[in-house]
Amino acid sequence: MTGNWYVVLLDRASNEEREVVHAAIKDKANGWWHRHENTWIVGGLTASQWKDVVKEAMSPGPSSVLVLALPREEAKRYWSYFGPKAKDRCQWLHKNIK
Repeated sequence: MTGNWYVVLLDRASNEEREVVHAAIKDKANGWWHRHENTWIVGGLTASQWKDVVKEAMSPGPSSVLVLALPREEAKRYWSYFGPKAKDRCQWLHKNIK
């Protein structure tokens, strides 16, 4: 997959909010990665559009969302991972975030 990729970060989200956000991301994204509880890498919309999608799933209160753009595909993208089952957990990253 090519195109623009964004990191979606949730802070202080409830389990219910997280589940609704995950369902919305699966529905709207043209590709996504989610191996950390409050973090997704997504494609298919703009940063502002992703913020709007996620905020619809959030309840009033302490929860917040931050969306960060990854470098465009013409730029070199750097990432690193440490943890169990690294090969399995990072397969999508190796394929899409080069």
